[in-house]
Amino acid sequence: STLVGLAVTFALYHTGFFRRLRDGVEKRLPRWAAVFPFFGLYMLVSAVITFPLDMWTGHFREVQYGNSTQSFGGWFGEYALSMVISLIVGGILVTLLYMVIRALKRSLWVWGAGLVTAAMALMMLIGPVFISPLFNDYTPMEQGPLKEDILSLAKAAGVPADNVYVYDRSRQTNTISANVSGIFGTTRISLGDTLIRDATPAEVRAVMAHEIGHYVLNHVYELLLEFGLVIAIGFAFVNGTFAAVARRGGERWGISDIGDVGGMPLLFA
Repeated sequence: STLVGLAVTFALYHTGFFRRLRDGVEKRLPRWAAVFPFFGLYMLVSAVITFPLDMWTGHFREVQYGNSTQSFGGWFGEYALSMVISLIVGGILVTLLYMVIRALKRSLWVWGAGLVTAAMALMMLIGPVFISPLFNDYTPMEQGPLKEDILSLAKAAGVPADNVYVYDRSRQTNTISANVSGIFGTTRISLGDTLIRDATPAEVRAVMAHEIGHYVLNHVYELLLEFGLVIAIGFAFVNGTFAAVARRGGERWGISDIGDVGGMPLLFA
C-alpha cells in the first residue's frame, strides 16, 4: 500500500493536479487557511484512487480468511468514519505544522517533531474516552472471579484503573484482543468479547498480564520518545533534500519551497 500511495502521489504531480489544486484554493483563501482544504481534497482524491486496494485488504481478504464478521456496508461505514476523523484531526495538525514550517524552517526538525509527537500523545489521551467508543460499545465487565483477578493484577502492577471494560469486538472480527490504553488519567483496561468467548479464564489472565506488562514497562512513553526521534530525523532529512527533489519536478510540479502547500504530498511521501 505504501508503494501504491507513492505511485499515486507522483502520478498526480506529473499531471499537474496538485499545482492546480493549490492555485485554486489559494485564490479563494488566505495562504494559512488554504492548508486545511488542500489537505482534505488531497486525502479524498487519494482515498478514492486507492479505495479498491483498501477494500480488498480491509474487508474482502479478511472475509476470505474467516476473520471478518462485518457486512460490506458495516465495514464501509467504519472506513468512512475513520476518514472523517482523519480529515478533521489531520487537517488541524497539518495547518499548525505549516505554520511551524513557514516560521521556523531552520529548526523545523525540533519544533515539527515536537508538534507531531504532542499530537500523538493527545490522541493517546483522548482515544479511549472519545475515539474508541465511536467504533464499539464499551461496558463494564460483569462482576466475578475473572474481573477480580484482572483488577488484582492491575493493582499489584500500579495500573490506575478501577474497572475493566468489555467491548463488542465480535461485531467486526473473530480475532481476539485486549489492551491497557490511555495516558495521564484516561487509562482504561479493555478486552474484546471474543477473548472472553474463545479463551479460558487462565488464558484471559495471561493475555491481560501481558498487556498490563506493557503499561508497567512504560512502553507507551518509550513509543512516544522513539516516534519523536524518528520524526525529528525525518524532518531534518526532508528539510535538507526537499528543494532538490522539488526542482526535479520543474514547472509541472510548481513547488516554490518547503512552505508551499503544493508540496504537502511530497512532504508526506
